[in-house]
Amino acid sequence: MARIQLTSDSIGSLFTIPEGNWTAIDRRVDLVLLAKDAAALIAQTIPPFPALVAQCEVWRAATLPGVLAQSQSLAAWASAAMADFAELQRRMAGLNEMDPLPPETHRFAECAMQGLATSTRVQKDHFDPLLAGVREFASRNMAVDAIVDRNVRKLGPEWKSLAAESAGLQQASGKVLGGWQALSHDLDQVAAGKFTLDVPFLLDLEIAVAVRSWENIAREAAAFPAKAAGRVAQEVRA
Repeated sequence: MARIQLTSDSIGSLFTIPEGNWTAIDRRVDLVLLAKDAAALIAQTIPPFPALVAQCEVWRAATLPGVLAQSQSLAAWASAAMADFAELQRRMAGLNEMDPLPPETHRFAECAMQGLATSTRVQKDHFDPLLAGVREFASRNMAVDAIVDRNVRKLGPEWKSLAAESAGLQQASGKVLGGWQALSHDLDQVAAGKFTLDVPFLLDLEIAVAVRSWENIAREAAAFPAKAAGRVAQEVRA
């Protein structure tokens, strides 16, 4: 029997990026927007710069606030899943593979699995466009950084390469996207009745492992606004 995933550490990858990276990203946005009026001049030697200006405006107005809001939505999702499945784990205490699943526990397990499948689809649908914006922001920065070293005088000594931070955003976004796709697929299979909801199936879910993972995800996601320390983050927290 194929193993079903209840959760994945990868879905919280965006919120485990170090605080220093978010500070560097916010500083980059500040510098780009300060140079907005000179974008046409800078574009003579750094052609991708105007596109970066536009993307930084989107980042400041929509993408980062969206990431901040979604971090709290993810924390709530993980906390709710943790509570439901910790209760299911409690109800299954003492059962082994040869035991029948009590009807009341079966009903609870069915509701928990259906609820998780539904809420996971909602999270995936919210993350998909948000991750597209994050990847586009990282891509625009990487395009500029690819040629900026030899043109640093055009941008001033405050300009620092964001190559590592942009690569980190790309990598984390890919992990989050893949994690939600895998989870949604697995849970949709369960919701569609393609697995028998019995004791062997529920034991194979490794609920205790999933509960610990949800706990970690909820903690990291809930703490994210304090980590993303730019002006927009401060405004959202206020």
